[in-house]
Amino acid sequence: MTRLLVASTWKSTSRLLVAAALIVMVLATSADAKSPVRFTPDGTTILVNKDVGTERWAISLDTERATVSGNVLIGADDARFLWCGITDALGDPTDLAQQTLVMHCFYGDPCTDVASCAPGFSGWHSIGEVQIPGTFFLP
Repeated sequence: MTRLLVASTWKSTSRLLVAAALIVMVLATSADAKSPVRFTPDGTTILVNKDVGTERWAISLDTERATVSGNVLIGADDARFLWCGITDALGDPTDLAQQTLVMHCFYGDPCTDVASCAPGFSGWHSIGEVQIPGTFFLP
């Protein structure tokens, strides 16, 4: 029940978050460096491609599903797949820049073949609770 309540609350504020983030992006000047952040054409997902320390994070924040997913590249040939369910958003619900997203995250290794890539949580490993500032998903 709590999980449904959090998902419902998140969905009700997700459109406001997307609108606020879009306004921030529109106000950015063309003289700024290229942004590592991009919205999908339907405006429901924020795509991020950033270096975090020595890792390259290519992840997306899906505001409709309240999930974060993507790849974390560790070195030249080592990739991890990431999937997180957002469980809470701390801070101003109308301003992504003022929020901290609380998630339960899992990582998966690359599949060796199509048959070993079944849906579900087998093959995924819990990382536990992770908190990411909303500013990570903004330019």
